[in-house]
Amino acid sequence: MPVELSCPKCKTKLRLSEMPDPETDIECAKCAHTFPVEQGVAPPPKPPEKPKEPEKKAEGPLAKPKKRKSKKRKTPPVVLAGIITTAVMIIGTVGGVLAWFLTKKSASMEMMSYLPDDCDEVAGLNLGHLQKYPGFYADCEKAFATAGFRKAGEVFAAAKGGDFNGTFDYVVYGSGAAGGKAGGSPLEATVLKTKEEFDPGVLAKIPGAKEGSLNGSRYYAVPDIAELGYPNLRVFAPTPRLVVFCRGDMPEAKFRAMLGGNKDNPDATPYPRAGQLGKYAIRGTVWKFTLYDRSVARPEAPQPAKQGPGQAATQPSDDDNLRKEIADIAAPAKGSAYKASVGSRETRGEWVLWAKDSSAPSDWVKKWKEKEWVKDDEKAPPRWWKLIANKSGGGKTAENVLKDNLSFRSTGELFVIRTAMETKMIQQGVSSLVGNFKPQPASTNPPGGPPVPPPPGGGAPPKSRRRTLARR
Repeated sequence: MPVELSCPKCKTKLRLSEMPDPETDIECAKCAHTFPVEQGVAPPPKPPEKPKEPEKKAEGPLAKPKKRKSKKRKTPPVVLAGIITTAVMIIGTVGGVLAWFLTKKSASMEMMSYLPDDCDEVAGLNLGHLQKYPGFYADCEKAFATAGFRKAGEVFAAAKGGDFNGTFDYVVYGSGAAGGKAGGSPLEATVLKTKEEFDPGVLAKIPGAKEGSLNGSRYYAVPDIAELGYPNLRVFAPTPRLVVFCRGDMPEAKFRAMLGGNKDNPDATPYPRAGQLGKYAIRGTVWKFTLYDRSVARPEAPQPAKQGPGQAATQPSDDDNLRKEIADIAAPAKGSAYKASVGSRETRGEWVLWAKDSSAPSDWVKKWKEKEWVKDDEKAPPRWWKLIANKSGGGKTAENVLKDNLSFRSTGELFVIRTAMETKMIQQGVSSLVGNFKPQPASTNPPGGPPVPPPPGGGAPPKSRRRTLARR
């Protein structure tokens, strides 16, 4: 059903063919401002107020008018019924739209329910949104051509008789350890969402597939995919739009719960545990959130190199300084997230910290705003800032562009560092950005490793709050 939204910045009325998902970002066609879809939803119209009658001034006694008997006009029953029916329909429609909008489960939320419940690191890539920008997507596609999720998707698409780009529009992956302990059995899974419904029986067409069943749910053991890195690979289709690839060596209880979407203990799954951090992170084209102090340790500063007798102390590298900066920032946090929102003109990158104390984010904002290189445009930023700029893929001018667009804010328990860059600038080095999204096999990327630097200008992975370009 067509809906009309309003840009909170320029007040332009924007028309969409249908109500977008709750996590969607709207891009105004007039001023290019992006805002959460809920900010543009107009409240239901209020009934018009009856005009107040002017007060009558007291005057002298008046002659009483003669009473005339007036005939009361009766509203025809058919007209009265029509008015009541129309009013009920309007109220019902407005209420239905609001209820649908507030209770609808987003694609990424549904996909995360089929990850192992102990995943403490989760990332998502909105392929469908990226495909709206063909040139940008073409460069992204080169970057993840050998990624595990791509290879797994190609295996499924071939069995279905299609190709990767025509089959999928979203991918989510998660990793962690059983029991949330660093030494627990490794847990990893990749969930892909298709553009159209499919027959789950198509999984039997994957070469080498062997059918299995657990608690009445069907799954298939398939040959391992080297790029995916999941031993004893299993695949199942919990819905006609979702395909799940996972390790086959995880505890059976974990796998059984995955098959049923963890319905017996939904609050133990990653998204509810991530609280406000998860809700904020998934609103990006590419995103990733990490929960600390379970299977994933918080970032640590690199240890200085040991010096032999008579040797001069070596100066830390720019990379060491950057990692120390990240460790200092993340020390009081219980989780962090990266996300990048890709638009037709601009890509916004954000690094988000989830504070243990709700009063901390506002203090962090003040602290960062008081840094000399932030306050003074003439002050050169620290050397590690240039390293971040180089990783953004924005070229020689990235350092200045990212600094000019740098901002800090707090919202609830979250501290947000934000910057932005023109999308066409990022496209020049998109491979360095997308590369951060690609999950590595557990054997080469153990939990607790240091995080990727904050995603400048679209940052670490091109990650997603979905954007819709509205028409005026």
